[in-house]
Amino acid sequence: MEDLLLSYLTKYYEEHQTINDISRDTVVEYEGKTLKVGELLSSIRKQYRLYLKGDKSRGSMSPKSLNRYQVLNSLGFVWEPRQKKAKELEENDVCMLYIERYYEKHKTLENIPESFIIEDKEYSIRNFFAHIRVNHAKYISGENSKGSNSETALRRYQKLDSMGFDWTPLETKKEKYEEDDKYIRYLENYYQEHKTLKGVPGEVTFEGVTLNIENFLTDRRKNHREHLENSEYAPSELELRRWESLESMGIDWEPRQTAHEEKMNNDKCIRYLQMHYKQHQTINDIKAKQTVIFEGETLKIGDFLSDMRKRYLKYTSGDTDTVGIDTELMLKRYKELEALEIDWRPSESTVSIAKIARANGLKANKLRRYVEKFNGDIEKALMICKQGAKLKKNARKAAKGISPSLTTIAQEFEIDMPTLTALLNKPSLHTHQPKKVLMYDEKTNLRQYCLDHGLNYTVIQKAVKLRMKGLSDEDLQSLINRCICEYRQHGQLRPSTWIYSKYGNEVLVSHLLTYLNLDSEAILYDMSQNCIDIYQAMENNSFQRSSKNQYDYLEFIYRNMIKFYKKASQEEHDKDIVSELVDEHFQTYVGEYRLIEEEQEVITSSVDRYTNAVEQYHLFNVGFETDEEKRIQLILDYHLDEDEVEEAFFMPLKFDQKALIGRASELHKRRTILKNLTVSWAYLSDEEKEAKVSQHNLSSEELKYINETRQEIDKVKEKVFS
Repeated sequence: MEDLLLSYLTKYYEEHQTINDISRDTVVEYEGKTLKVGELLSSIRKQYRLYLKGDKSRGSMSPKSLNRYQVLNSLGFVWEPRQKKAKELEENDVCMLYIERYYEKHKTLENIPESFIIEDKEYSIRNFFAHIRVNHAKYISGENSKGSNSETALRRYQKLDSMGFDWTPLETKKEKYEEDDKYIRYLENYYQEHKTLKGVPGEVTFEGVTLNIENFLTDRRKNHREHLENSEYAPSELELRRWESLESMGIDWEPRQTAHEEKMNNDKCIRYLQMHYKQHQTINDIKAKQTVIFEGETLKIGDFLSDMRKRYLKYTSGDTDTVGIDTELMLKRYKELEALEIDWRPSESTVSIAKIARANGLKANKLRRYVEKFNGDIEKALMICKQGAKLKKNARKAAKGISPSLTTIAQEFEIDMPTLTALLNKPSLHTHQPKKVLMYDEKTNLRQYCLDHGLNYTVIQKAVKLRMKGLSDEDLQSLINRCICEYRQHGQLRPSTWIYSKYGNEVLVSHLLTYLNLDSEAILYDMSQNCIDIYQAMENNSFQRSSKNQYDYLEFIYRNMIKFYKKASQEEHDKDIVSELVDEHFQTYVGEYRLIEEEQEVITSSVDRYTNAVEQYHLFNVGFETDEEKRIQLILDYHLDEDEVEEAFFMPLKFDQKALIGRASELHKRRTILKNLTVSWAYLSDEEKEAKVSQHNLSSEELKYINETRQEIDKVKEKVFS
């Protein structure tokens, strides 16, 4: 009987070149059946984990399950998405990230603001703390409620514990909040200075927190009136204390009669538009999602105009059902906007954006998000989306690659066909029963061979790619064994550092990457998971560290910049000239894609990080190379100048026992002295050298290092530059 799920997934893969973008809630109609594809994939993941452990429960080793594992492997399915998902959740935990940064800066959580704004969105720290306190109390009591013992919640508890967070529930902190009533304290300060509450600002910043005084007083008046009119209303002790304080300041408990007039006279959006009109002679150049800072406040001026256009359209069409389109305030605004020559026609509609997206083979929601991100600049959004889609398509093609034939693999590893097939058919590589009829020859590709023979294609393909990509010189059996161990121990999550061995000592390379301001673990994962060399991994990581998942849409510009840099470096060996060419080339992107300052900074910092890392890595290779002929060849290949050659010889001084030396350590200071002396040693007289030996109390070994290193540097320079 045909497996509809595998049939659907195979078809989906042919269309999208991946199945790893299918979400957990995906449900489709396929061949007259309803398939809960997301849930089925989640269930298969659980079965696969049981299978790897040797657990036969839940049908993990049934013929159907084994066949599914095999097909999913051939489709490049990622078996362990949870860690990646957890990492994404952690990176998207906005409130937690804000709290961590605040604690890192202030070393305490006291006086942390009750809310903050990022990209025009307000986040409440107070509500976040209240929510997490409730979940923590449930977790401590052993209550197995949803969310209280999730991976995200446990991570939050641990981090907050490390910051000395007070878990006491809000209900038992009443007295503390009463003592910390910022609203009353501000009003008392204001009253003490002005002897009245009249004229008190509607919104203020007090003790590092933004207070909406107008709303606070409105709520107090409302509650006070409720108390007088409703005998069943029982105010809290805190509310009574607030009333008492306000009474002592002579508050007028009657609702403010002039509030509406004040709102009409204090219309900041209209005032901003009037100012904008004076400067630009139009307000119709304001984008759909544009925001501005005016009179100390962030105004969503684009949303305001969009809302006014919608209201005006309904008002002029004779709509009598929509509330709020013909109020005194709205009529006043219509008149003021007419005076500013507003174009009442709606801005770019979502319908037209959908049409543009379809015409260009793009997803409407994605294009719409970028239109909003770029403040209504649909041309920039369209260019960015098209280039991003092209980059993603090329990446999928590169990742898919072409499965090599058995002949190609045998030639690569320099073994005969019987040896190759014997290595591939090891019991540890079998995932299910092979097909009854095996039709293959030496030209059969590896994917088909593994599928027909019930072999683990993921493990075998990785072993082959490591060799064919030049990442390892080991034989096939050794590579397969490594990949099997790695696969069983860590799935596809955390590879061993052995892949660094191609580039020298594993520990040393890891510390070098840290010295280059790169993420060694991320580079290791990228190299092992995607079978790429260290240069490609450094290129990827340089952009990731600068972009921080906020500017990923700029990746195609970054890739093109790196491609241009490599080409320019091959054609022109003067680094200053290369730098000028790169800067000039970048300006074409700035103009074409209308890059703002923040976007330009992401690209330039990414390119600088990569180029600096590569140049320093070249010095590292030269400095740690012990064979003189190979060292000279590296210098020629890298086109190093005399200063760079000299700097390369001192690279080993930055490391001790294969670990990076801290800059504040005494060893680092001592080696800096040795470096400086070696640089100037040839220019010193014998008397000056003796004085330096005495001044720095040089040992015989240190003196030997200075003399021998100086001689070696001069010798290499003479051979390369003479």
